[in-house]
Amino acid sequence: KDPDTAINKLKEAIEKMKSEEIDEEAFLRIRKRLTGEFIRSFNSVDKIAHMFISNIMRDVNIFDYANEYSKVTKEDVKNALNKYFDIDKMAVSIVKPNE
Repeated sequence: KDPDTAINKLKEAIEKMKSEEIDEEAFLRIRKRLTGEFIRSFNSVDKIAHMFISNIMRDVNIFDYANEYSKVTKEDVKNALNKYFDIDKMAVSIVKPNE
């Protein structure tokens, strides 16, 4: 109901994440979860077809993904966070109902 409060809380959360160290246990848990989700996607013929087509277009070998997940470090995540979550370049859209 108050977009400014929500925007400020989002900015505070982003800055907090950027300034704090990433918890090792949480990082490993999330990395394992993402790896597991990727492996489970091979249970669906539709997902396999989608992955093959989208990865062929990007010249990526689908079977390299599982190995790449294990190579991601906390520093990689922190670098991506700092690169892509720049408060000064943030765009905000507020959708209001018709009155």
